[in-house]
Amino acid sequence: MYVPFKYVSSKRTTNAKRRYPRTIRALAQRKRCLWRLHRRRPNPDDQQLHDRYRQSAKEYKSAVHAYELSKERHILDTGNTGAFYKYINSKLGRKHDIGILEDDNGQYVTCDADKAELLNSYFSSVSVQDDSRNPAFKRRVADEVKIDTVQFSPARLLKICKKLNSKTTGDPDGYSNFLLKQIMPAISVPVCSLFQSFMSVGKIPQGWRKAIITPLYKKGSSSQVTNYRPVSLTSIFSKLMERVISIDLINYLRQHRLITKDQHGFLTKKSTATNLLESLNDWTLNIEKKNHQSVAYIDFAKAFDSVCHNKLLLKLTAYGICGSLLNWISSFLSHRFCQTRIGNCLSSSLHFQY
Repeated sequence: MYVPFKYVSSKRTTNAKRRYPRTIRALAQRKRCLWRLHRRRPNPDDQQLHDRYRQSAKEYKSAVHAYELSKERHILDTGNTGAFYKYINSKLGRKHDIGILEDDNGQYVTCDADKAELLNSYFSSVSVQDDSRNPAFKRRVADEVKIDTVQFSPARLLKICKKLNSKTTGDPDGYSNFLLKQIMPAISVPVCSLFQSFMSVGKIPQGWRKAIITPLYKKGSSSQVTNYRPVSLTSIFSKLMERVISIDLINYLRQHRLITKDQHGFLTKKSTATNLLESLNDWTLNIEKKNHQSVAYIDFAKAFDSVCHNKLLLKLTAYGICGSLLNWISSFLSHRFCQTRIGNCLSSSLHFQY
């Protein structure tokens, strides 16, 4: 009863995402005004008003056409290959719809429900089966060095929520990052207590293991399911708890020098750009010293899908991660299942096997 109402119009114009110059916007406004007058007076004898509307529509269409041509000409004249292909992909890409797919038997799949089942079967089968043989991995820290739990506080949750992207899609339960950022000041204390209770028992709710997959086209033939990559939508509360745990784990690994300084991936203030800068500096020094320089690039196919969870947990134990924290990570990685959404159709649930 104390929540204010805000009425939002659901009308969307055709060119809502396009930003035209002021002259074209003026022509569009004039065209809409003449159309409203023409609808109020649909008298066939009022030929003058009809001709004015037709002329205005023709001028607007010509202005838009000329503007698009000038924009394309500008992209060609600049010689920027990246901008050129970005413009072409925006015209040819399929952002939401999935085209006709081909199954293993060479049959074409056109129904959204069958497409969702086919893609979901592929996404759940790309993982590597564990051979149940754990390699010898010695403990990398002293016996007294360990991290067995993570502490949650309302201040930490509020700080992390401020950095969330408000434009992302909602989770399987319908909650969005925008909603979470708005209500977190009021629910930070009970959410903090809830996260602390999950950490104390080393388990997560069953709903957090569910993922709704949206397939995204990569490259190659659009009819092959292998040319799509999955983007999983999981619970935003699970992501919030993951973020807190990830921060403490990275700080622990850095403090005890368990992460090499040469790593640039998945670390704050480091990226492929910093990696290239350091590499370029080393190469330049070797060239100035007239030394030979050999560079090896390694790309692991489906690297994240190739990680066996039992071996990962063994390595985490060797790093001093134990107790309820290790149990929570084990619970987070086990018994996960996914569903793929195509349009309004949702596939059946399949478990990931690692």
